[in-house]
Amino acid sequence: MPKQTTHEKVLSRLRDDSGGLRRRGVEIALDALLDRELSTLVDPAELARLAVQVMTAENANRLVDRHVHASRARWTAHVKATGEKPSDFISAATMPKLEKIVSEAKLPKGDWARDAVDPTLVRQLLAPIIQDTLVSFASRLPLPGLGGSSSPEPEKKTQSTAGVALGFLGSRVKAEVEKRAGGILDAGKSIVGGLTSEVEHKMQSIARDFSMSAQTEIKNAFEARLRSPEGKQILGKLRLQLLKKAMSTKLAEFDADTQRLPWKELLGLAGEIAAHNATRPEVPAWMEGEVKALLEIEAGRTLRMLLEEAGMLNAVRESLLTHVNVHAEQVVKTDAFAAWLGDLLA
Repeated sequence: MPKQTTHEKVLSRLRDDSGGLRRRGVEIALDALLDRELSTLVDPAELARLAVQVMTAENANRLVDRHVHASRARWTAHVKATGEKPSDFISAATMPKLEKIVSEAKLPKGDWARDAVDPTLVRQLLAPIIQDTLVSFASRLPLPGLGGSSSPEPEKKTQSTAGVALGFLGSRVKAEVEKRAGGILDAGKSIVGGLTSEVEHKMQSIARDFSMSAQTEIKNAFEARLRSPEGKQILGKLRLQLLKKAMSTKLAEFDADTQRLPWKELLGLAGEIAAHNATRPEVPAWMEGEVKALLEIEAGRTLRMLLEEAGMLNAVRESLLTHVNVHAEQVVKTDAFAAWLGDLLA
């Protein structure tokens, strides 16, 4: 049997790792990498340059189309299947701490949003709701022509009179509310200011009864208003005004507003919450599903192909070559590498 050359011997030992030499070499390189300071592994300026370079419209759209929409759909299916609630993410021991923090917390004031929307639009949106609610209340009052009186007039005439009276009352309410930003109370006073004292007691009783059902009536009126063409148009204008205000607000103002939140106390619960969720089977199941889905979508594609598609292959390759070469230089200078190489060539 011909004698192996050094070249053949080295290849044989690296390809057949029965002696563990290849693994030792990998361990030496890996341990040397783990012992490097982060400042020697990361170039902030270069990392920022690569990050900006990858931030193209084409890359962002591809990421959204290929992964984000699909991930969102998988999350929807996951929470429907598991029936999870926010409380499931908090342990029984942590919940009282969270409740205490929340109950004592100072919430953001939202000062940045002050004067963000036109109060006239708000009044136009709410006026019909208040009008319908007050008209409904007025129709129960013991007043001639408003529906609660024992008028001697025929029923048809009473209903006609009531309709006219309620229509007039509704018009007055709407006009009053639209005229004043804080005019709801004033509107009520101006309407009922002329009532005589003898019906006051009965009115109070009716008001108490009405307050029991008013929540449903107001809710229905509010929903109907938001569904109406005019309501949708006004709501759209309000949203646009709020968006414009938010876009023109300095980030420092948002930050100052959120500083009121008890960040230190909330973040102090992070360890407990993480430890609790590590024991929940739903968490690793979801994570595993996401990784599998990602690999299925990118099945058969190499890292080179992905970098080429993103237009980043050359930039990333050159960056890695530079850093890997520096790392390799440090590895080959170690005694461990010298001993390994000696065993490999022996």
